[in-house]
Amino acid sequence: MITRFIDKIVESQVKNGVLEQSQVNIYSYGYYVMIEMLINIITGIVLGVLLNKVKGVFFFWFLFIPLRSFCGGWHAKKSLSCFLMSNLVLLLVLFLGEIKWLPGLGLELINIILILMLSPVDTKAKPLSEKEKKRYWNVVAILLGIHLVLWMWIALRKYIYYTHFIVCVSLLWQKIRK
Repeated sequence: MITRFIDKIVESQVKNGVLEQSQVNIYSYGYYVMIEMLINIITGIVLGVLLNKVKGVFFFWFLFIPLRSFCGGWHAKKSLSCFLMSNLVLLLVLFLGEIKWLPGLGLELINIILILMLSPVDTKAKPLSEKEKKRYWNVVAILLGIHLVLWMWIALRKYIYYTHFIVCVSLLWQKIRK
């Protein structure tokens, strides 16, 4: 369904002289990724509204997206799997954030150490050079430092802890699969 919609858009752009035929594949891919992201964002916001956790959704994204972008880790092979897993992880963090238990700094430091030891994990689809690995690791260290400062606000601790825990699981899973 999405592919047919994108094909019509690209076909129209070629017909109207906006795109050249040689650009069709790259634009089709770009539109597909953009629509996937838009669907995920809308779904996340709807979940946040339904659960009265819109701030939690945005804070999770604030933590998770940049960290996961530079850490790497497990990736779903199909768009639907990615969509379902992404939203399941979001729901998991939102629900775990409701538990009365407050994670201690020791457990959080274990998460941080594991992330630093395992990051970045490249994949066949995105292999990294040694230079890129060093740069990505530095970005991960900076992001984790920012997260550690945010840890001081008790209300945010659970989101930080569970986000880091999920990143650890994803990194470990990808390392095992390699």
